[in-house]
Amino acid sequence: MCYYSRRLDDTEVIDKLTELAQSKPNRGFDWLHNRIRMQGHKWNRKRILRVYRLNHHRTNSFGQARILLGLRHQIHW
Repeated sequence: MCYYSRRLDDTEVIDKLTELAQSKPNRGFDWLHNRIRMQGHKWNRKRILRVYRLNHHRTNSFGQARILLGLRHQIHW
Protein backbone atom coordinates (compact mmCIF):
# COMPACT_ATOMS: atom_id res chain seq x y z
CA MET A 1 0.00 0.00 0.00
CA CYS A 2 1.36 3.39 -0.97
CA TYR A 3 0.42 6.77 0.39
CA TYR A 4 0.65 9.84 -1.78
CA SER A 5 0.71 13.31 -0.38
CA ARG A 6 -1.58 15.62 -2.22
CA ARG A 7 -0.45 19.15 -2.76
CA LEU A 8 -3.16 21.71 -2.07
CA ASP A 9 -3.34 24.98 -3.91
CA ASP A 10 -2.61 27.65 -1.30
CA THR A 11 -2.96 30.73 -3.49
CA GLU A 12 -6.19 31.81 -1.78
CA VAL A 13 -4.61 31.47 1.66
CA ILE A 14 -1.50 33.35 0.53
CA ASP A 15 -3.56 36.18 -0.95
CA LYS A 16 -5.76 36.54 2.14
CA LEU A 17 -2.80 36.45 4.57
CA THR A 18 -0.87 38.99 2.51
CA GLU A 19 -3.88 41.30 2.34
CA LEU A 20 -4.51 41.16 6.09
CA ALA A 21 -0.82 41.38 7.01
CA GLN A 22 -0.36 44.50 4.89
CA SER A 23 -3.42 46.18 6.38
CA LYS A 24 -2.37 45.40 9.98
CA PRO A 25 1.41 44.73 9.99
CA ASN A 26 1.75 44.72 13.79
CA ARG A 27 -0.73 41.91 14.33
CA GLY A 28 0.39 38.36 14.92
CA PHE A 29 -0.75 35.00 13.64
CA ASP A 30 -3.57 34.52 16.15
CA TRP A 31 -5.23 37.78 15.11
CA LEU A 32 -4.85 36.94 11.42
CA HIS A 33 -6.24 33.44 11.93
CA ASN A 34 -9.23 34.73 13.90
CA ARG A 35 -9.92 37.41 11.28
CA ILE A 36 -9.86 34.80 8.49
CA ARG A 37 -12.27 32.57 10.44
CA MET A 38 -14.59 35.52 11.09
CA GLN A 39 -14.71 36.21 7.36
CA GLY A 40 -16.15 32.73 6.83
CA HIS A 41 -13.18 30.77 5.50
CA LYS A 42 -12.93 27.24 6.90
CA TRP A 43 -9.21 26.70 6.35
CA ASN A 44 -7.34 24.55 8.83
CA ARG A 45 -5.20 26.36 11.42
CA LYS A 46 -2.18 24.19 10.56
CA ARG A 47 -2.52 25.07 6.88
CA ILE A 48 -2.71 28.79 7.60
CA LEU A 49 0.26 28.56 9.99
CA ARG A 50 2.34 26.69 7.38
CA VAL A 51 1.65 29.36 4.76
CA TYR A 52 2.26 32.10 7.34
CA ARG A 53 5.70 30.69 8.17
CA LEU A 54 6.64 30.05 4.54
CA ASN A 55 5.89 33.64 3.55
CA HIS A 56 7.68 35.18 6.57
CA HIS A 57 4.72 37.22 7.82
CA ARG A 58 6.32 37.42 11.23
CA THR A 59 6.18 40.52 13.37
CA ASN A 60 9.07 41.55 15.59
CA SER A 61 8.53 42.12 19.25
CA PHE A 62 10.34 44.97 20.98
CA GLY A 63 13.16 42.72 22.21
CA GLN A 64 13.76 41.17 18.82
CA ALA A 65 13.74 44.56 17.09
CA ARG A 66 16.23 45.89 19.62
CA ILE A 67 18.59 42.96 19.06
CA LEU A 68 18.23 43.20 15.29
CA LEU A 69 19.13 46.89 15.41
CA GLY A 70 22.22 46.23 17.50
CA LEU A 71 20.92 48.17 20.49
CA ARG A 72 21.30 45.32 22.94
CA HIS A 73 24.25 46.82 24.81
CA GLN A 74 23.26 50.46 24.43
CA ILE A 75 20.18 50.37 26.64
CA HIS A 76 20.98 51.02 30.31
CA TRP A 77 18.35 50.33 32.90
